[in-house]
Amino acid sequence: MFSPFKGLTVERDCAHAESINQAVWLRTCKQFLAHSMLFLALLGFLQDRVLAAELRAAVRQSHQIAHCFDFLPAERRDDPALSCEVSAIIYHDGDLLFLNDKPLPALPVALRASIDSKGGLSPLMAGTFSPLDQATKFEAAAQAVDDPIDFAITAFDRFDPAHAGWDRFNAFFYWPRGRVDQAQLIQSTERESVVSSIKLRSVFESVIKTPYFKIEGLAALPGRRLMFGIRETGLSFREPKFRFLVLAMRYSINHDKSIELLDEVSVLADWSARDLIGGETIADPSKDWGLSSIEYCADKDQLFFLLSAESKKGMEGFLLTQHRAQFLAGARPVLVRDQKGAAIHFSHKPEGMAVIGSDCRLLIAHDDDRFLGGIPPRAHLGQMVYSVIEFSFD
Repeated sequence: MFSPFKGLTVERDCAHAESINQAVWLRTCKQFLAHSMLFLALLGFLQDRVLAAELRAAVRQSHQIAHCFDFLPAERRDDPALSCEVSAIIYHDGDLLFLNDKPLPALPVALRASIDSKGGLSPLMAGTFSPLDQATKFEAAAQAVDDPIDFAITAFDRFDPAHAGWDRFNAFFYWPRGRVDQAQLIQSTERESVVSSIKLRSVFESVIKTPYFKIEGLAALPGRRLMFGIRETGLSFREPKFRFLVLAMRYSINHDKSIELLDEVSVLADWSARDLIGGETIADPSKDWGLSSIEYCADKDQLFFLLSAESKKGMEGFLLTQHRAQFLAGARPVLVRDQKGAAIHFSHKPEGMAVIGSDCRLLIAHDDDRFLGGIPPRAHLGQMVYSVIEFSFD
């Protein structure tokens, strides 16, 4: 049977045959090598076709409600400080780690659950206390592609140069996959007994060029590359400009297994979020739209993005996608649509996102803050609305 891998050995024999002018053997060798190269070219073409498989449509979507604090005694569930505002998700071996936007009194910031084949969550439970509990306002999480490492990052949306009180909002963690109890800060700095990643602010500011910014997206790509999604920029949080701004930075792993960021920050995308959903009459044009999450699906080499908006009228969101190579080449994300051609639209504020199965099946957690409307509606602040989206590919 023909095998292209034999060509790797035969190539040396062909060179020898040419040197001694053995015509028959030389002709046979060259034919064999030509077949080998043709096979390898075809193999590469087929691989490219597989990697570039186009997302056709969302074929199934469900929107459900989870009770975040039912593991607590009944008298504690009514604590007004217990608000389920999940903004980041990590999935590993059937287990989910949900990171809450705001601290939870006497509880770890992480909640945990598992998910069944139909998209149903098991009852949420308190996660383990970990170094993450020293930080505030987690907004995004990601899983490395090249290494068994997880990441989580806070908003970086406030800082006081005179005092360390807000340093907790500037934290970037990593940990061995599945071991959040071993989480460590990237570029750890201590100021007035507060440990954070505050030194990273100057790295982001060098590209963003404004003193105020808010991180809400994080994804890890092949080649030890990280993508940071910026939702807001401006002179202060009182006058934000809503953005779809994506920055990129590479990381390396030192001999002691610590993470080092390479200060080569680049801008991958900078678009108006409203322009990305232009023409969708269901979107409220009076709202400020911004990027609220990024996720990468290695199975199909596909990127997913969430856009969201909020106002006194309520919450909204859309799901967008693009193939990684095309996005890196400058192509804009496009709206994910169902089989009837309608854009996937949420009446909640989608923020947390994780790939939970083959063909890029997504779990999306909605952080509605104190809003109780939408479809389905929350009955109280201790509940979370989440969506499971399944896709078909060409």
